[in-house]
Amino acid sequence: MASVSEVEVEVSYEEMSSLELVKQMKDMLKVLEKKAKADESKLKKFEAKEEKRERAAPAKGVRPSQLDENNAWVEFVHQHMLGNGWKSFTHKERHGKGIAEIEFPESEEIVLPGGEDGQTVMVFRGVEPAQQPSLSHAMSVSKAYKEFDVYAEWKASWDAEHPEEEKQQVKAEAKAVVRVSMTLAEKMAEKARKEAEKEAEKEEKKAERERKKAAAEAKKKQEKADKEAAKQLAALNKSVKGGPKAAVLRAMVPVMKPGVKPVAKLVAAVAKPVWEAPEENDVKPWVVKGVTYLRMANDFLFAALPNDALGPPVGLYDPKTDTIDTEQKLVFVDDD
Repeated sequence: MASVSEVEVEVSYEEMSSLELVKQMKDMLKVLEKKAKADESKLKKFEAKEEKRERAAPAKGVRPSQLDENNAWVEFVHQHMLGNGWKSFTHKERHGKGIAEIEFPESEEIVLPGGEDGQTVMVFRGVEPAQQPSLSHAMSVSKAYKEFDVYAEWKASWDAEHPEEEKQQVKAEAKAVVRVSMTLAEKMAEKARKEAEKEAEKEEKKAERERKKAAAEAKKKQEKADKEAAKQLAALNKSVKGGPKAAVLRAMVPVMKPGVKPVAKLVAAVAKPVWEAPEENDVKPWVVKGVTYLRMANDFLFAALPNDALGPPVGLYDPKTDTIDTEQKLVFVDDD
């Protein structure tokens, strides 16, 4: 007989009443809250385990100072075994996915193959080819050696070379771990803050690129306008010098260079109820039928270009009729 959990029940929310739907939602929320708490607990345990592992793990290539004494003892035992031999001992090694306890035989002294006459070494008895103990073997033997007088002699020598104050300092450094306690919510808030700072920095860099791009485009447009103004002014100077002498007007048109303003700074073109003539060889804005021109004291008009630049000549303005005689030309006349 199938259990209740094995029976598939098709639930139709359309056929359920409002009260049944509310009850179902409450039950689902309870289950969801329970799962969320369980997940949060697992996360905290995992983070605590990772933090403990990071504190315990030394930096790559760096041996913790609190292990100096034990490592020195193991190295001493290794050299002692090579010089004096050893008794049979058990050594643990990896075996597949587990650990194997291997019984290593005692030592024997043999003549070193290929060595000098009479030179001998300590090797494992009956092992072919002849093998000597490694530092890993010495770690196993060092535990048993602590029961012998050789350890007491070595310990006395080590303590004499390493005062108690130095050893206490090593222990203090090993325990000096910065710990920060925070809730999961605080950790998530800290993570969100760092992400917001990173996003703000990204937006600032983007805005800076946009500002530089806009400045480069504005500079390019300005240079183009300066070149156009210089080109039109060159054409103007040429037409003034070579045009017909239809009317003789005593005026001087200055030769301009790109980027140099030949006249006073112009204000917005606004029609003046009363005309006040500028100084000789200067101009002022003047509006004729909705179009702004640059008007000289002798009523001759020039086109108004962007950037306060003087445009080509237009004609002679008649204040009485508010019209422009475009047939009139501006020419230079020598006083001589």
